[in-house]
Amino acid sequence: MKSLLKEPILHFVFLGTILFVAHGWRGQRTMGESIGGNGAKQIAVTAEVITRLKDGWSRQFQKTPDLNDVRAMVEAHVVEEILYREALALGLERNDTIVRRRLAQKMEFLTQDIARAAVPDNATLETYFRANIGKYARPTRVSFRHVYFSSQKRGESAAADAKNALSSLSQPGASEEAIGDGFLQGFEFTDQTEQDIATVFGPEFASDLLAASEGAWYGPLTSSYGSHLVIVTGKGETKAAEFSEVSSRVMHDILEERRIAANAELIEGIRKNYEIIIDEKALKAGVTDPVDTKMANPR
Repeated sequence: MKSLLKEPILHFVFLGTILFVAHGWRGQRTMGESIGGNGAKQIAVTAEVITRLKDGWSRQFQKTPDLNDVRAMVEAHVVEEILYREALALGLERNDTIVRRRLAQKMEFLTQDIARAAVPDNATLETYFRANIGKYARPTRVSFRHVYFSSQKRGESAAADAKNALSSLSQPGASEEAIGDGFLQGFEFTDQTEQDIATVFGPEFASDLLAASEGAWYGPLTSSYGSHLVIVTGKGETKAAEFSEVSSRVMHDILEERRIAANAELIEGIRKNYEIIIDEKALKAGVTDPVDTKMANPR
């Protein structure tokens, strides 16, 4: 991915976009700060602005605005512009977290077109796919049944009750319904991915379930609802995907990686223009040092 960022075309587009945006911003600012013959600040509602307002109105209401609609839009635009300029004059944008985040986000958006300027060809897509083939594999799917022991109903005894019931389920003719408690989402799940299972029962439950063998009751497994005994009734193995099936995902992933890398390069380049001064004393005040994971989990 770093090699992509070294391509002259990307740098050319990047610099061109920044210069174009900067020039447009300066031009808009100069126009916005112009003074009329009577000394009043001018707000120019140009044909370009009116066209943008009409287009936005048409997209929202799915019809063409009439003259009264357009006049109302222009008036709303003028009022918004007046309030916006006065807010800036008063410095109301300063120390506003939402405004800061929105402006920072807009700066990041500048790199999106840069990253997407050179659409990767099919050979690039296939190379990326082969290098990340595990990412596009069709996940293992599991079918299972469970018997539920409610922690809300049974309290701390839910896990013990589940453990005691495990042997009963192995007996011929055992009634699953009679042993456990009612469960709103049902007792049988078919062709579930790990993510599907985690959504209902939690990630730890899902991980343990995928590790279980088929055909035997297993548990208890714990979820946020309580304890469960489970039996895997079917399990499909993870299968590699064909490139033709996931080419659109591969395209999206490459462009997203380019966008992230372009953002990082933009920030790194701009950061050199700033001297960063951090009050380390204030930074460390009232906080604890991070736990050394190597010391906390010795092997």
